[in-house]
Amino acid sequence: MTREIPVDREDEIKDFIEILSGKKEERILLIEAQSGMGKTILLGEFGHHKPKKIAFAKIDFKSGGTSIAELFSRLRDKLGGNAKFPNLGKELKSILNPSIDIKSNLMLGKNQIDAYLSGRDEQEREVRLSALTDALFADIRTFGKLLIIFDTFERSDDFVKKWLADSFLSRVQNSPNIFIVIGGQEVPEDNFEWECIRRPLEGIPPEHWNKYAKSKGMKVHDEYIRACCNIFGGHPLKVKTHLDGYRVGGTK
Repeated sequence: MTREIPVDREDEIKDFIEILSGKKEERILLIEAQSGMGKTILLGEFGHHKPKKIAFAKIDFKSGGTSIAELFSRLRDKLGGNAKFPNLGKELKSILNPSIDIKSNLMLGKNQIDAYLSGRDEQEREVRLSALTDALFADIRTFGKLLIIFDTFERSDDFVKKWLADSFLSRVQNSPNIFIVIGGQEVPEDNFEWECIRRPLEGIPPEHWNKYAKSKGMKVHDEYIRACCNIFGGHPLKVKTHLDGYRVGGTK
């Protein structure tokens, strides 16, 4: 699958392709993996396997600190800008400044979303966020097929996690054109309001590391590679690091 490590993620790629093609009923794919298991590489492969004509956005939370306002703004920017989000713009206009001519003056940005969500109490904020979310989906349901990939879910803001796991995915369930992949060391827990395919990434078996060793010109016995996989549980980064170090140190 990858250009450096011949890891076996064909099952996950097959799931992804069948989800996009409609062969599977689920349209939400959760990829859960500890650090070093090749999750981000796999999500990159999903991007390569998607049809060229499908609308696509990838949001990575690895830097942390992404607020709801920042997330909305990044989705807007990656999916075509203000012109593609008339309902979202109208919702903001109606709250922030009804006198603004939305066609010429309204700049839909993070600061405006922050202002829109700055309700006096939690209940008011939830009501406003729900209206904003409805407007977002009114727009993206017009896109045709749309794929959004979220990476490093565990680094997202707690409020963002809750919104994605509840409001966002429940609306995805009722939006036949939208396909979602969420990856991370942590992913949303199961919810009765949406269906998903959950794929925890497991270790890579010895036969794939045999191929890797041969591709690098290593003379390593199969038993040695099998022992490495047993010690590290097939963990891609740990096995690769060990074999690369072994190649530098000598042959066996």
